[in-house]
Amino acid sequence: MTDGGDYVQDECWFHGTHVLGIIGAKGDEVEYNVSGVAPDATYELFRIQPCDSSSATQDARLGSLIDAADRGVDIITCSYASLGAWPEDYRSLDLCGRSYRGEWHTRFFPAGNRGPGIFTGSSPVDGDYVTAVGSVDNSVTPYYTWEATWSTVNNSAAGSFRIVPSSPFNFPNNTKLTVWAPDCWLDAWGGAHFLTEAFNISYALYYPGKSNASTSDGPLFASSDFQNAKGVATVDYDTASMLLAARKEYGSLEISTNAVSNVSYKVNSLSGLLSSKFTGWGPTRRALSMPLFLAPGGNILSTLPQRFGGLGVLSGTSMSTPFGAGVAALVKQKHPEYSADDIRNVIATTARPVKWNDAKGHTLEFLAPTLLSTASLSFNDTAYRATNLTFSIKNIGKKSAKYRLSHIGAGSGYVLGESGYNLTKAEAYPVYADIHIHPTSLEIKPGSSATVSVSVIKEPDLSDAATRVSHFSGYVAIEAEGAANKLTLPYTGLGAPFLVLPAINRDTSILSGYNISNDATMSLTEERIFNCTLNTTMNSPVTFQDSFHPGVKVDLVVQSRDFALSIVDTNSGKEMFVMTRGSSEDPYLSGWTWYYDGTDANYFYLPAGRYHWRAKALKMTGDPEKKKDYDTWESGSWILRIVS
Repeated sequence: MTDGGDYVQDECWFHGTHVLGIIGAKGDEVEYNVSGVAPDATYELFRIQPCDSSSATQDARLGSLIDAADRGVDIITCSYASLGAWPEDYRSLDLCGRSYRGEWHTRFFPAGNRGPGIFTGSSPVDGDYVTAVGSVDNSVTPYYTWEATWSTVNNSAAGSFRIVPSSPFNFPNNTKLTVWAPDCWLDAWGGAHFLTEAFNISYALYYPGKSNASTSDGPLFASSDFQNAKGVATVDYDTASMLLAARKEYGSLEISTNAVSNVSYKVNSLSGLLSSKFTGWGPTRRALSMPLFLAPGGNILSTLPQRFGGLGVLSGTSMSTPFGAGVAALVKQKHPEYSADDIRNVIATTARPVKWNDAKGHTLEFLAPTLLSTASLSFNDTAYRATNLTFSIKNIGKKSAKYRLSHIGAGSGYVLGESGYNLTKAEAYPVYADIHIHPTSLEIKPGSSATVSVSVIKEPDLSDAATRVSHFSGYVAIEAEGAANKLTLPYTGLGAPFLVLPAINRDTSILSGYNISNDATMSLTEERIFNCTLNTTMNSPVTFQDSFHPGVKVDLVVQSRDFALSIVDTNSGKEMFVMTRGSSEDPYLSGWTWYYDGTDANYFYLPAGRYHWRAKALKMTGDPEKKKDYDTWESGSWILRIVS
């Protein structure tokens, strides 16, 4: 989908091949009988990311979705996400979703891998008509490995071990490579990834830095984008310890690999069929339910290009998304008359609630995984809450059906942490809202529908709900007489107005200084004096004798639809100029550092004086026309002197 692109069949990356295998691999044609969810479906492939880039352009993403829809496909799945925040943000692709809503295709996108925690969903799942798929861990963890051998130079000792093929995997077959592992083999991040490039190392074995890796963690898959990397593989911690001990004992060690592969499985009793610790949580920025449902995405064995080993085990909502799309293909095969909404709704309401886990062994029924973005019940925040919500039940059978309806609480929690300026992570409580359902029993004739009303009678009993903003969720359980399973329709809600939430993190936003010579930032005390030279003929007209510029670091609690940073004359209160302006299309604003060098606002330069920074951010659901809907933060003052 890139102009002039001729690399569609290049094996430069593994992500798309792994995704396609999850949905479409044919077991009898793939090693170890790896089979996709819908192997008999027909597929069209759209490559959106070129080999020489780590991302896809907006045009390529939108173009592929529009082209696929125009070609009349039934189902669209795209395992690509970014940090967009709002439905109108182009990253949410909501325009595309609205343009084609109601046609005969369903769109599946990943909920993102920034969880657990509130508002951790990724774009484009903030769009109103996008099917967001979260992830559960595999019930069994597969380990795909190749055999390798080690030996001393004089062959006085030798042994074998298993490696996990990674990216790239062009090890010379049965050719010995000397092991090199200096004592300084750690970089500033506690790893070794950057050092392989610094020392121009073409072949590398990586291993996890802890000995307690579990079946929940799964095998380590490493990916190197170092230009001269030829072979990358991983070993577990115990194997790495064995190799390092042998090298220390014998002085020198050589290893070689061969093409003898193996797949083994271990039961995942820690997190199997629980929500993956990385999966993104809702709600959306419009207080809608997200994700719609969960599918297997943690430790999934699927196809890879041969240069990466042929098979591999990867994790992410990129893996759960094609699994969900494959289920949709099976539903479409069984019921070709179903519309896109029918397919989505039947998957979501027949999915069963599962537990989330915080990767520490604690679980709780939480955040409905059987969510329906258009058919779920969203009670919104208290400022926009409807008195009651309704949905309909349709009997598509051939006989009258009797239904019983009941309430199942899922969990409740806070949006804000205890400090008041950070969002909560893995936090939820077994406290539920009181929900009124009417009627609780009904009989529906074949082909007929009935309407059900649902309302919130009482918020969950959380003591800090007014200041930290509570969220709550649960299900309306729908049980047909004589049926073995229940349908579950999820609901979500918030216990205070969104406008209560601060937009700017006052705990971490600071007056700072920026050293342009070494790209270093440090916090400052107020009234710091900056001596500058002004030369309007230079590209950077303002320079400082010590290369130290006045600056500011601003952290946002959540992305804002309208953000402005300005410099203010402290003595007069006059706003001198706006340094930067952001909108919902700028999800990276939070945590940025800005500094003054005279190049902003069309090369506006300040006279000598006393100044401070002012940040203004529109709160969630805020009205840009109302001053009170903005959160304003001002830094301490600093003094500017012009010496020449």
